[in-house]
Amino acid sequence: MQAATVNVQPGAVPAMACAPMPGVPPAGPAYMAAGVGQPAPFAPPGPGLVGGGIEMGKTKAEVDAENQSSALHNQMNEPQDIKPADDDPSRMYWCREHDGEWIPRARFALDRMGNFRWYVTENGVFYAKMLIE
Repeated sequence: MQAATVNVQPGAVPAMACAPMPGVPPAGPAYMAAGVGQPAPFAPPGPGLVGGGIEMGKTKAEVDAENQSSALHNQMNEPQDIKPADDDPSRMYWCREHDGEWIPRARFALDRMGNFRWYVTENGVFYAKMLIE
């Protein structure tokens, strides 16, 4: 039996399909082996891959610049007021005075004075700090 003839350029070998291994499910399209002088099929690199498959990410400076830009456009650097969720006017909170003294004050008194800002400790306890007018 004679093999089928294929018109190819002199010195070039036609691509040959490789049969899958028995008992192994195919993991994608059939592999085509390129012969001598045959160009390899083009496979574009995936995201973040360059040339021989080396992953290239963003530099720290690029990431920092993106974060700063995001902060400007999303108002992340704008100050916001926080306050305890409990609006009970008789609830007592620690209050730091101008001279550094800590005294307990009722929520009602703090709200009437109005010249303070809420802060929260590492373990979630709210306290008020009097502002200099």
